[in-house]
Amino acid sequence: MNRLETETSLGKVVFNVTPRSERPVVLFIHGFSRQPKHLAAWRGRLTRADVWFAHLPGHGAPELAVLSLEAWRQAFEEATHQMFAEREVTVVGESLGAMIALSLPASRIVAVEPFLEARWPIQVSLRMMGDRLDPRYRTAFFSQPHHEVVSTIRSPTLVLAGATLMGEPRSMPRPPSVLTE
Repeated sequence: MNRLETETSLGKVVFNVTPRSERPVVLFIHGFSRQPKHLAAWRGRLTRADVWFAHLPGHGAPELAVLSLEAWRQAFEEATHQMFAEREVTVVGESLGAMIALSLPASRIVAVEPFLEARWPIQVSLRMMGDRLDPRYRTAFFSQPHHEVVSTIRSPTLVLAGATLMGEPRSMPRPPSVLTE
């Protein structure tokens, strides 16, 4: 895969890309504290599309000028418009990547575990990160609800989550799914 940087009004958005063709594009946007390599297995499974992976700012890519969900959504919208204006694009996002994906113009969107609020499983994960978590990220993404994201959806969207509703906070070896257990 090649690394491609696209300049936006807020800074660079970075992609790991396959060679361009006329095939549809599947763009993956990983979640917080993850990397595109965590989703790389999909590349070999999606043989009828060009599979691209976006880096979240500060996750193997430069920070943007502004640290907020709205700024990241704006930068990704500018970058995807530049890269895919004439192409059929499916955007697949996980967790924080799903929150960005939901607002992008695309042929279709698959949002895996988007969080509208930083409920107890996220808070447990953040505590587990301890001092490794830059406090600016906690403030920008995890200190307030993000219900406004729902009103930004412009494309056919599939949201994926588990089948069991998230229960009350409890001790667990790992936190459950953000939306469900």
